[in-house]
Amino acid sequence: MVIEPTCNTHLLQFKSLSIDTKQELVVFMPASCHLCKSEGFHALTRVTVSFENK
Repeated sequence: MVIEPTCNTHLLQFKSLSIDTKQELVVFMPASCHLCKSEGFHALTRVTVSFENK
């Protein structure tokens, strides 16, 4: 995931890494990510991801 600061907001950008996870959806975020820090995420934390208009 790429973090792009825009107008004092933080956005996470989707990027396909082509890593075979046996049909399981996986999110990779660096530990330094603002979202990981603010929400207290750590390894194996389950998250829900949604896209605008989907």
